[in-house]
Amino acid sequence: MLTKTIVQHEDVFQEDYLRFVARHCKAKALLLPRLEQVQGELATSVNHGRWIVDCPDCNGAQIASRMGLFFCVDCGNVANRGCWYAVRFPTEQTVIDAVLLTRPPKNRNWQPGETLEQLRAENSLRGLP
Repeated sequence: MLTKTIVQHEDVFQEDYLRFVARHCKAKALLLPRLEQVQGELATSVNHGRWIVDCPDCNGAQIASRMGLFFCVDCGNVANRGCWYAVRFPTEQTVIDAVLLTRPPKNRNWQPGETLEQLRAENSLRGLP
């Protein structure tokens, strides 16, 4: 399936991010922190056409939310004392999206530190714009 965007939580799920996290926390008896309980910051990456956040506490991952916060519904951010993490999207997110959207979804990948020049060179090697 070719999409016209690199997807985020709001594009995939039928509920907003806070409701999603609250539902999973309730099901797993995890304590949901207040929104002002934010500690630390995590960078996003792109995996198979999805903006994701890797959990540094349990090595899980979730699709990133435009909300700019992350709470792992698997471990409850245990090593972060149960606080939310702030989420950082790259400043060139729109351009990264555009370059990646020329690729098949399974090849739409980007990691922090990977430059636009590197992405464009990869595309050029594969005959993509």
